[in-house]
Amino acid sequence: MGGFNAQRSPSSDPAEFRDHANRHAGRTGAEPIAEQLDHAAAGTSDHRWAELGLPPWISRISLFGSITSRAVRIAAASAGEPLQTPRVRDMLQRLEESGLLVTAVAGDPIRRLRPGTRRDMIETLEREHGDLKGLRHALLSAAAPLNADHSQLIPEQGETDDWSVLEQLILTSSAEFECISHGELAGTAEIPRIERQRRPILSIAFAVTASLGIESDRLDLNLLTRLLLRDARELHGNWREHSGIDAAVVGGTLWMISQASSDLTASSPQLDDAWSTHQELEALIRGANRTGPLPSGASLAVFHTLSAVVSVLRADWTEATRHAEPAMLLAPECGVVGFVAASMLSVASFFAGSPIGRERSERFFHVHQSHNCRSLAWLPNVAALPGFLGALNDLDRARAEANLAAFSDFDAARWFDDSLLLHCAAAKAGILWMDPQRALAAFDGAVGNRWESATPSGGAQLEVGKTRVQLLLNLRDFDQAAQLLDRLEEAYGAEPLISLTARLHLGRGDAQAALSLIDDGLNASGNPARQASLLAMKAAALLMGNSSDAAVDRMITAACVVCEETRSLLPFVLLPLPLLTDLLAVHGPHPDGHPCFLKRNLGPAKLATLQPAYLGIGQPIRLTPRERTLLPLLATPDTLGEIADQLYVSINTVRKQVATLREKLGAKDRRELIARAAELRLLPESSV
Repeated sequence: MGGFNAQRSPSSDPAEFRDHANRHAGRTGAEPIAEQLDHAAAGTSDHRWAELGLPPWISRISLFGSITSRAVRIAAASAGEPLQTPRVRDMLQRLEESGLLVTAVAGDPIRRLRPGTRRDMIETLEREHGDLKGLRHALLSAAAPLNADHSQLIPEQGETDDWSVLEQLILTSSAEFECISHGELAGTAEIPRIERQRRPILSIAFAVTASLGIESDRLDLNLLTRLLLRDARELHGNWREHSGIDAAVVGGTLWMISQASSDLTASSPQLDDAWSTHQELEALIRGANRTGPLPSGASLAVFHTLSAVVSVLRADWTEATRHAEPAMLLAPECGVVGFVAASMLSVASFFAGSPIGRERSERFFHVHQSHNCRSLAWLPNVAALPGFLGALNDLDRARAEANLAAFSDFDAARWFDDSLLLHCAAAKAGILWMDPQRALAAFDGAVGNRWESATPSGGAQLEVGKTRVQLLLNLRDFDQAAQLLDRLEEAYGAEPLISLTARLHLGRGDAQAALSLIDDGLNASGNPARQASLLAMKAAALLMGNSSDAAVDRMITAACVVCEETRSLLPFVLLPLPLLTDLLAVHGPHPDGHPCFLKRNLGPAKLATLQPAYLGIGQPIRLTPRERTLLPLLATPDTLGEIADQLYVSINTVRKQVATLREKLGAKDRRELIARAAELRLLPESSV
C-alpha cells in the first residue's frame, strides 16, 4: 500500500498539465471532429444512409457516440417528430441490416455508425445547420422531457467557448463516459482551468479523461486521484460562491474530499473539517429540496459517493452505508462513481458485518462483469477490494491472495488513511493463513506507530487497536493484549470491546468470566455479525466450562444459523483451530432438519488450509460427565474408597479416572490435581 503522505501536486501551469495528460493518454493535440471519427477512413464518406427511406433528421444520431433507441428518440424529438417504440426498433433494424452499424470489438454490445457513414451525416448537418452548437442545445432540450440518455452526445472540440453544453451533458447523463471512444473524449483534456472552476463537474470529466490511457485501456486511479485533489484544492475552495446548485454541490464535495486527504488530517483522525463541510452540503441539499431548484442526479451521485469515502475514512459504517447505497442508484450506469460507491459499501459491510450491504455490493459488480463492462475493465483495483473482502468471508484463500495482490499497487490509497482499515482486513487473512508471529510483524510493519502515538480517537484507530489485540491473542501474549484493551477502553468504553475481552478470558481459561461478558454483549447487540461471533464464543466457553454436549450443541446451532444469515464463516474460524475441531465434533444435525451451514461450508479441505500454528487459547480441557462428578469429591478429605462407595463403583474404577484427570490437567498427584482444577475454574466455588 506504500506511504500515506500526499504526493506533490502536478504543476498548476495549464500547458504543462495538458502536455502531461496528453502524454499519458497518447494524445498529441486537439483534432477536429471529422478527424476524430476514423483516421483510416479519412476523406471517405458513405451516403447509403440517405437511400434507406429514413427521415432527414436521422443524420442527427451522428452526434452520439453510440447508437441506441434513446439516441434515435432524442434525435426525433429534437426535430418535432416523437416516435413510438415499434418505429424506433424498425429504424435501428434497417440501419443494422444495411451494414451501417458496427461494434468496436467482437462481442461489444455498443453499436456505432460506420466512420464513413458518420462523416457523411455530419457533413450533411453542417450544410443544413452551419454551426452545430444550436443543434446540440436542441438535442439536450429534447432529452430532458424524455428523461432519456444523451450521455454519448459528442462535444465538438471547436465549441470550447461554450462548455455549458458538456456540463449539462454530464449532469443529465445516465451513462457517463463508458460508451464514448477515446478520440471523442480527447477534447475534454483541453478544458480550460477557468471553466473547471466555474463548472466543477468538468474537473471530474477532465481528470477521468486525462487518466485514461489509450494503449492500456485502463483508468489510472492514482493519476485520477491526484488530478481531482489538485483541482479541488486550487479551484473549489470558494464553492459557497456558486449561484447554481449543481456547481455548489459538486464544488463543495470536491473541496470536502481534499480536506480528507492525509496530509491535511494528521491531527484530526475524525476528519473534522471534511465532516463539517459534509454537514454544510447536506443542509444545502435539504434546503434545495424545499425551495428548489433541485440538484441533478449526477451531482447527488458525486456527493453521496465521496461522502461514503469520507465516512469509511472515519470508520463510520452507518454513514458510509447511508451514502453508498443511494450513490449506486444515482450514479451513471457503468461509471467510475458507481464503482467507487459499491467498493465503499463493501468495506463498510465487511467491518459492520452487514450481509445485506455485502450482497448489494457483490451484485452490483456481478451485473457489470456479466456484460463485459468496459468501464469496469478500466478499474481492476476497485473490483479487487470487494473481491478480497468477500473471499475472507468465504475462506477462499486463493481468491483472497489474488485480489489482495491486485489491490496492493493501488497507490491512490496513499492520499488517504483508509489504508489502515485495509491492513486490518489483511491482518485477518494473516490470522487465518500465516504464522502468528509473522502476521503480527507484518501488521506492525504496515501501520507503524501512527495509531498509538497519541490518545486513541476515531473509528479507524479503534479498528486498528482491536486488530492488534486479535493478533496478540493469537500469540497467547495475554498481558500485552490486556494492556492494550485497557487503553482502548479508556478511549472508547467497554461496549465495543466485549468480544475481545471475552476472548481474553477464554485464553486465560476463565470460561465463567467469558460467559458473563458474552451474555452482556448478546443482550446489548442487535448486529447479526457481532451476535454470530458472540454465540460462537459462547459455545466455546460452554465447551471449556464442561457444560453438557447438548448445551454446547444448542449454542453451536444458534451461532450456525446467524452465520448463515451473515454469509460468513469468520465467527467460527477465528477461534483456535483445536477448539474449532472439538466444536465441530460435538455439533450434530439441526433439530429442524435444515442443512448445517457450518459443516456444509467448513469441510476438511478448508480446515486444512487454516494456519495450524494458530495458538489462540490452546486445546480446551474436556471432562466426561463422570469426571465432572468425581472432581469435586476429590477436593474433599474423603479417601478414594469412600468416594467409590458414594459413586457405587469399585476403587479401581476411581483410580483409573483419577489417573486420567491427572493426565488431562498435567498434575503429578491429587493435591496438584485439585490446585490445577481450581486454577482452571473447573470446580464449583463451594468446593474451592
